[in-house]
Amino acid sequence: MRKANAAVVVATLAGMGGALSSGASAQGLPNFKDERRLPPAAAPTSPSVSIAKPSATETKNKADDEAAAKRRADDEAKRLADLEVKRSAEEDARRLAEADAKTKAAEDAKRLADAQASKKAENDARLFAEAEAKRKAYEETKRLAEAEARRKADDDNRRAAEAEAKRKADEDEKRLAEAQSRKKADDESRRLAEAEAKKRAEDEARRSAEVAASKKADEEARLRAEADAKARADAEARRTAEAEAKRKADVDAKRIADATAAKAAEDARLQEATRTFTGAADTQRLLARGRQFLTNGDINSARLLFERAADAGSVEAARELASSFDAGALTRLKYATTESNPQLVARWSKRADELQVATDAAARREAEENAKRLAAAVAARQRADDERKRAAAEATADAERLRTLSGVQAVASAPTVVATAPSAPAPAPAIRPTQPPQALQQLAPVIAGVQAPATPADSDASRYLQRGRNLLQRGDLASARAFFERAADSQSADGALEMARTYDPTVIASMASTVVGAQPDAAQARRWYERAQSLGAKGLADILQRLSRP
Repeated sequence: MRKANAAVVVATLAGMGGALSSGASAQGLPNFKDERRLPPAAAPTSPSVSIAKPSATETKNKADDEAAAKRRADDEAKRLADLEVKRSAEEDARRLAEADAKTKAAEDAKRLADAQASKKAENDARLFAEAEAKRKAYEETKRLAEAEARRKADDDNRRAAEAEAKRKADEDEKRLAEAQSRKKADDESRRLAEAEAKKRAEDEARRSAEVAASKKADEEARLRAEADAKARADAEARRTAEAEAKRKADVDAKRIADATAAKAAEDARLQEATRTFTGAADTQRLLARGRQFLTNGDINSARLLFERAADAGSVEAARELASSFDAGALTRLKYATTESNPQLVARWSKRADELQVATDAAARREAEENAKRLAAAVAARQRADDERKRAAAEATADAERLRTLSGVQAVASAPTVVATAPSAPAPAPAIRPTQPPQALQQLAPVIAGVQAPATPADSDASRYLQRGRNLLQRGDLASARAFFERAADSQSADGALEMARTYDPTVIASMASTVVGAQPDAAQARRWYERAQSLGAKGLADILQRLSRP
């Protein structure tokens, strides 16, 4: 196609060259070929110079020369036209080649661009596919990771649940084993206790049988001895009546004097103990110290000391404590910023009145008891005097009767008197009022085996114990229990023990003659013995077992 286009262009240019040459010849115009072939121009002549007329030959030669020149010019023009056409054709061909090259280059560029675009599209598609694949792989990995995490979490939860279930099962098994071991230990303890109780019962029965047999044997021996001694006593009674009556009178007088002295000493000891607890030693020291704190501006410490003194039974301390909460008293004491409390004023005033009433009642009871003891001592002394007088009268009568007997009988029976004199005090066991009752004797070994942590001597619990024991010795059981309970609340094992003994039926039976209105309560006694055991008391197993029996 490009060759055909070049031929057309060459033909067109050749036609255009021929037309131009013919046009120039027709118009008589010289072309560039004629101009180059023209002979040198003659010099112009002036009009006055005549021009010679050429000859025919010259004209013919000239015409031939011109024709030859014209042919040469035509040939040259044609050659030049051909060259021009060729050059133009070559130029057109070059341009066409350049255009074709440009077109080809454009097509190549287009194809390259298309190829690059296609390659880019393919690369983009590949990258997108790779990104999509990566995304899908990431999502799949994430899903698998989440699934694995869920599986691990489920496994962990399952293992935790299994571990928890196993732990609970182990704990249940442990508790069951402990419960079984405790039950077994309790059963063993119960069997041992029953065996021990049975053994003690058998031992007690054996001892009772032995004691009964011994008593029976002693009674038979005594009856035989009495029967044997009766004959001798009848003979010597007349001679020994005065001496025996005098000895009896002396023994009774001595017993009464000893009992009176012991009672007086006990009363003095009780009075001294009570005076030591409630008087100048502790209460007054607390009261004085509280007033000193009050004067120095430390009202809180003063209130604390007043309260301790009031708890110890000080009426004055209770009134001082009530005054420390009164608005008027605080103003007088220059405690204007301290807040008053009418409820506490009323409470501690009431407590002071109660303590005053209790103190007055205790003083009245003590006076009445002193009067009773004095009257009993006077009556005992009177009975002793009467007994001595009666014994003296009997001795005088017996002496008169003995004077009527013969001297031989007196001498014959004298050795018998000497031999039997040591056995004369045999009836003495009949006067043993100072021995403890039988119930207390039976309980004494058990109580003696009880061990409790020592209560500090300078503590509130110790003071509560001392006050309660003083009140109990004076017969005031209700007040004594109140102080024993305070001591137990202060973590004193002795306080709990004393509280338990005031309910113990066996102990109450031993105190029936000294404490009026005491009612035993086995349940309360057991509860307080267990409280003492929890506070450190030892050796209460037998007592608790005794209280557990119906």
